[in-house]
Amino acid sequence: MRAPKPSARAATALFLGLSIATGCSGGDGNYYPSGTVLPPDPVLGPDADADGVRDDIAQYIDDLVTLPLDREALRQYARAKRNMLAVPLEREAAVAAMGQSFRALECLFFVRRHVGTNDPGALVEVTARTLDTLKRSKAYLQREKLVGGMHYALAPRAQSSRACDFDTSTIGGVP
Repeated sequence: MRAPKPSARAATALFLGLSIATGCSGGDGNYYPSGTVLPPDPVLGPDADADGVRDDIAQYIDDLVTLPLDREALRQYARAKRNMLAVPLEREAAVAAMGQSFRALECLFFVRRHVGTNDPGALVEVTARTLDTLKRSKAYLQREKLVGGMHYALAPRAQSSRACDFDTSTIGGVP
């Protein structure tokens, strides 16, 4: 199965984000089916091991992703998305958190380029699970609005491994 073109991915993510933000997923604003028990914290959710990744998302990543570096890159992305929900409603904090999200994406694409994975499904699912309630989606969109107009430069491809917050030295040819 071919991966969707970048424009299709962007459209899918935008549609998903708007659907979640407007509560089109079930009337009560929750991504999960009616009757599903959601994490106790209305925005951040539980993180029992204090690794910065919500427990249910960490479990999803552990269950789905078999390659260790891909798993670490997805965890970094999940931490960055969760952090965006946690920062104060101030432009400087939101800009820094969005920069962290871009570095996490850069890391994920670096890892996937080198380990040979290219499935966008896990990335989309982690994003959807992070924003799985109306409160979470609204919190994210409030911070995203503060970032409006900012530009984030990506590192040159040869330096993209530096975006990872974990050891990537097991990937051959990493600077």
